[in-house]
Amino acid sequence: MVTVSLVSGNSVVLPFSGKATVGQLKAKAQQHFQKGLLTLVAEARILDPDLTLEEAEIHKNSAVLACVEPAKLGSSRWAMVLALHTSMRCAVWGDLKKGGDCRNVQAQLKQVRQVQCTGAACAAILHDGSVIAWGDPGLGGNCSSVQEQLVDVEVLAAGVGAFAAVKCDGSVVTWGHARFGGDCSEVQEELQEVKQVTGSVASFAALRADGSVVTWGLAHYGGSTHWLQQQLQQVQHIEASRAAFAALKADGSVVTWGDPNLGGDSSAVQQSLSQVQQVSSTEGAFVALSEEHRAVCWGESSMGGRLPDDLGDVRLVRGTSSAFAALMTDGRVLAWGNRQAGGDIPAAAAAELGRGSVVELCASSGAFAALKADGSVVTWGNPKAGGDSSAVQEQLKQVTQIARCLLAFAAVLADGRVVCWGGLVQSGLQDLDL
Repeated sequence: MVTVSLVSGNSVVLPFSGKATVGQLKAKAQQHFQKGLLTLVAEARILDPDLTLEEAEIHKNSAVLACVEPAKLGSSRWAMVLALHTSMRCAVWGDLKKGGDCRNVQAQLKQVRQVQCTGAACAAILHDGSVIAWGDPGLGGNCSSVQEQLVDVEVLAAGVGAFAAVKCDGSVVTWGHARFGGDCSEVQEELQEVKQVTGSVASFAALRADGSVVTWGLAHYGGSTHWLQQQLQQVQHIEASRAAFAALKADGSVVTWGDPNLGGDSSAVQQSLSQVQQVSSTEGAFVALSEEHRAVCWGESSMGGRLPDDLGDVRLVRGTSSAFAALMTDGRVLAWGNRQAGGDIPAAAAAELGRGSVVELCASSGAFAALKADGSVVTWGNPKAGGDSSAVQEQLKQVTQIARCLLAFAAVLADGRVVCWGGLVQSGLQDLDL
């Protein structure tokens, strides 16, 4: 027998067979504890799920610790990636030509720390700070030209066709389509002590440790800020739409630049942009939340740039490509913007949302998924982007986490299974057992 225990002290005694794999033991533990995505540890060693218990040096009467591990999820327009760092598993699915096929690098995709995706390629940071990329080589799927520089990488950022890697020393390495921000050579010397990089369609903005901002890429997409440098000081966070940026400053004010029609011009609401704590975006609009839970919108009205009249105190906001949904402090959920992209909640979905407490909202390019406290999920919006979950609704129970790509959703269940729905399911898999 083998005793498997959670950190909380709850334990279970399971049958022992030396020929059984660690993965099989983990599956039994997940089923018993109803805890998804467990990692098994024995004597300070992480157990590889592909090994047999004998190979992992697990014997009768051994004690094994089970740790609940959050999944690292990434998505491009056409592919999704689910990575587990300590258990050394990574699953990829979607369009095989646009990031959904990682067979050439599958053996290297272990102990993944972070995953990011462009429109048709994916990249992952491994445990040693190196980076692996796959997918469309013209949109970031081939990083061989900068591979030697991709060491000690701390975080990845992605635009539609290029990646930017922030290293531990605060420097930045880019690759992918040059016109989409894959070439930062003109500002390379300025890219020092960088702590955050954010991408629009064809440009990037880097936030430095001193609160200043460096941009590169196409100017009309926010790649130039030379006239704003005095204002872009003491910045704490940067958010991007399709072609514009919004910088949240330490004093709660907001500075915007880029395409004025897609959120780059906030002059009409500038006096209301005070005490801001959070900024969210669609492809063409921004919404800012203040300390008092007040929301302010700007940008293209058809893409969420105009607030509904009945919006009250807001707790959090999520955006599709052209619509916003807000979880209110009183538990209500409201949506606005493009009706075809989730900007209108149908009566049936509204009724379901009203029957229980919503704890999280998730958005694809054209649909929303609301996770409720009882582990159920409510969806609305474009069916081709995950707005119709009826085909898998019976499976969407005891959901612990929801991920999204532009055309689909993936829900992690308490028993470790992953259930998918939306536009990528036909070219991928319906559910995944990790």
